[in-house]
Amino acid sequence: MFEINYLAILVGTVLYHGLGALWYSKLLFADRWMELEGISAEQIDASKERGMAVPLAGGFLVALIVTGTLAVLISLLPIQTAAQGMLVTALIAFGPVLAAQLPNYLFTDKPLALWGINAGYHYVATLAAGAVISFWR
Repeated sequence: MFEINYLAILVGTVLYHGLGALWYSKLLFADRWMELEGISAEQIDASKERGMAVPLAGGFLVALIVTGTLAVLISLLPIQTAAQGMLVTALIAFGPVLAAQLPNYLFTDKPLALWGINAGYHYVATLAAGAVISFWR
């Protein structure tokens, strides 16, 4: 029926999850994200003291689900090249990943810049995972 490269799924998942650490770090969007969320550095420190195992495991699980789903979809479609796989990934990332999150911000009057940071992470991470799946078939 379809062939799945489980090592590619694992690598794509680690890449997806690792991009989150970079995306929400001081190097990129941590300060702006905290400002838009109304979260202080003290609140972040307090959450670290309570433990990060559940949020980190949950984030990894989401990355695994997204990457595994991409692998199945790419294997089921008549994709011949990595470029075609990346196009499919870009379309999936744009619709269900990026656009689907927008109403959550519009209905709650949250800043669109916050949507840009949060949805942007998942868009870029989905593209990265899709690149691994597409090129490593």
